[in-house]
Order: sequence, then structure tokens, then C-alpha cells
Amino acid sequence: MMRRSRRKLSLLIVALALLITQGDASAQFMILTGGDITLTLGLPTVPGGDPAPVTNASRRLIWLFPPNGVSKIVVSTAIISQSFELYVTPTAIRNGTAMPTVQLTQGMSPVDFIRDIGRRPWFGRATLSYRAEAPAETGSTNNQGTDVHTVIYTWIAQ
Repeated sequence: MMRRSRRKLSLLIVALALLITQGDASAQFMILTGGDITLTLGLPTVPGGDPAPVTNASRRLIWLFPPNGVSKIVVSTAIISQSFELYVTPTAIRNGTAMPTVQLTQGMSPVDFIRDIGRRPWFGRATLSYRAEAPAETGSTNNQGTDVHTVIYTWIAQ
């Protein structure tokens, strides 16, 4: 009996709140709810085709006590070796403007994620929608295994 293997993409998500502003910034902070996420990509539905993308939108990013002035949140990833494609999209934004979907890639610089965060209201939030994809050309499941991303959210002055 042949065992069907599955491609697996694990995400380790870390939230960092860094704020560059004038005055006392000690009261501002950011929370990432829900902990780690594991997205598992199944076998292609068509022989030789790509597996169907997998999405998870169960995490939320919350920021409290924005500074005076306008700020933004940027996103980046830290990963040793990347085999699969990973995307993150901010949705259901309160207090800010969502930027388009960001592809998280090895060695990337931080990219604008949520802009125009104002002082009022005193908090903001966004639902984080992660999507994993694995093009057929990435190779077999036996030699690709698992990706582990540390996704970093940084809050800075705009």
C-alpha cells in the first residue's frame, strides 16, 4: 500500500512592537492573538498540478494607545530556507488602512502592512489572513518538508 505524503508549511509567528516617535512612547504596545499556525498543503487534485492553496484567518493583531501623529505597521519574515510561498493580508481593519497582500520571502525588507493609524480611537485591530501555496515545480514532498517562518510585525512612525 502506497502512503500519500503531504506538504506541510509551519508558521512560527512573533509580534514585535517598535515605535519611533517623539515624546513618551512607553504606553504603546501591540498584541498578536492566537499563537503559532500550521498550514498543511495536500496533494494536487490534478496529476502534476499545484496543490490547492490553504488559508487561515484566525489570528488578530491589536495595537493600543497610538502615539501622537500618524503611524504604521510593517511586516517581514525570518526564515532559514524557503520552499513554499506564504502570503499575509490584513482584513477587517479598525483604525488604519490595509495595504495589499504581502508575499513573505526569505531575506525581504519590511513592507508596509497597515498605514494611517491615528491617535483616535485609542486602539486598532486587524484580522490576519495567511495563505500558503506550493507550485508543482518546488519538487516532491519528500525533499521539501516544512518551512518555519517567524513573521515580524513592527509598529513605527509614518
